[in-house]
Amino acid sequence: MYRKDLLAFAEARVLRIFPGLIAAVLFTSLVVGGITSTFTVEEYYQHNEVYSYIIRGITLIGLQHHLPGVFENNVWPGGVNGSLWTLPVEMFMYIMVAVAGVLKILNSRKLFIAGLLGLTSGYYIFLYGYYMMHAILFFCFALGSFMYINRDIVLVSIPVLLLMCLATILSYDTELY
Repeated sequence: MYRKDLLAFAEARVLRIFPGLIAAVLFTSLVVGGITSTFTVEEYYQHNEVYSYIIRGITLIGLQHHLPGVFENNVWPGGVNGSLWTLPVEMFMYIMVAVAGVLKILNSRKLFIAGLLGLTSGYYIFLYGYYMMHAILFFCFALGSFMYINRDIVLVSIPVLLLMCLATILSYDTELY
């Protein structure tokens, strides 16, 4: 909304994601992996999976969630920095925002809401069940976007917050939760 130039928007998104991502991937693979692997230090650093983890992690293409001999006895055996899976989804959503900005959809509340409903419907119709966690993230992003676009009319108050907390507590352990 504040960066009307596509390049400025893209630069801001890249600077938001990639410096921390690169630091986390390098630290996880080169420091944590080297210290915690069941492989010898020499074997670990000679293993191709260490470097494919780095490349895939930094590019967000075909993420790899394991390193050789690292965290093999965890609840999710071998799972390393599992939260990275959300970043490709987030980048996709930023691309959708950029497209909406270029098409001037963000300038019209009605167009934005119509587009958001269309995308949300399509996402759930075609991806429901296959990528459920992606759909949930998309829904949260869409809801946040909707609230921001309508920030002048969205009611934000302590009683509403408390009501939402109560609804969350009451819906716990149900599908609505």
